[in-house]
Amino acid sequence: MADDAPAAASAADVGSERRMARLEQAVKDVRPKTKDVWDRLQAIGPLISGVLVAFVGYLFTGSVNNAIQRQQLQLSNAKEMRELIVQLNSGNADDAQSVALTLSAFGGPAVPPLITVLVSGDDERASAAEQGLRAIGLGDSSAVCDPARKILDNRSGLVSWVACLSVVRLLGDMECPGARPSVEAFAKALEAAGQTPGSSPPGWRVAPKPPLDPIVLGQLKVELERTLTVLRP
Repeated sequence: MADDAPAAASAADVGSERRMARLEQAVKDVRPKTKDVWDRLQAIGPLISGVLVAFVGYLFTGSVNNAIQRQQLQLSNAKEMRELIVQLNSGNADDAQSVALTLSAFGGPAVPPLITVLVSGDDERASAAEQGLRAIGLGDSSAVCDPARKILDNRSGLVSWVACLSVVRLLGDMECPGARPSVEAFAKALEAAGQTPGSSPPGWRVAPKPPLDPIVLGQLKVELERTLTVLRP
């Protein structure tokens, strides 16, 4: 029994040494793999950084180019619109309608100059401006409805009855939401003004020229009835 103890201790020592050897070998096996991964990351790191920098640069350059192109397009459109507005205001009245329709192709930005011509232009140009506004409104009613409604609400004395007639037609043709109160108020003002031709009702100033003649009065009544029917909720 005494001889068996040293032998057992020796066997245990041998077993411990083997386990230690296996652990050391396992550590050696792991270290090179970890180092390889790290080396690979270090190797491809600059490549990844370069790709990211190039991608960000591409996005930035594309955004700048798009912004420049938009600005150039806006400047080009503004120049073309200015030439058409001059032509509409001072060119041949017979060509006014075609010019106004060409101007309407610019959409919302063409609304203010067309509104100005509608209010202050002669009969041919005002009629052409109405056609241009209608062309815009049929594609984008929101661009025209509010400016047109504001004309009908105007109390400055700068808007004629004829211009109001055009506006009433536009509001009905485009079925402008929210315009009914303005149209109803104008109808009441027209009724009061019709009792004394050539005058404006209290609190509602209209341009004195041309005066409210029976023909315009009759047209206004017809268009008001039609527009109110269209705008009825």
